[in-house]
Amino acid sequence: MKAAILGTTGYTGMVLLRLLAEHPDVEEVLPVSSSQGGEPIETADPGIGDALKAKTERSGGRFLSVDGMAAMKPDVVFSALPHMTSAEVCGPFFGSAVVIDLSADFRIKDRTLFEKAYKQPPPRSDLLEHAVYG
Repeated sequence: MKAAILGTTGYTGMVLLRLLAEHPDVEEVLPVSSSQGGEPIETADPGIGDALKAKTERSGGRFLSVDGMAAMKPDVVFSALPHMTSAEVCGPFFGSAVVIDLSADFRIKDRTLFEKAYKQPPPRSDLLEHAVYG
């Protein structure tokens, strides 16, 4: 399986990067960063091991842009982006990959309850009915 991580340089993204590096069903990891695209992963995490180096070989061990990652056609896209940003960035991947959003963007299906909790409307209310929270 080819797994992409949006927001790899944040705390959640870095933890996920290390977990996927050791996952036996993940053959390739596509680390994405809008702020550090093109930079070596080791600049953000000097402690990456050989397993991650092997799984990021195709990206040259560097962070990718969203477009660069999309061209590699991931099977699954993990979003470790901030709340209210994730849904917009993930939009193009719905239907072509499994999207696992770690933010709150799809956590609450009820629009009214979402607005009450987050003080703003959901970023992609058109997709709320299809979201699964687990």
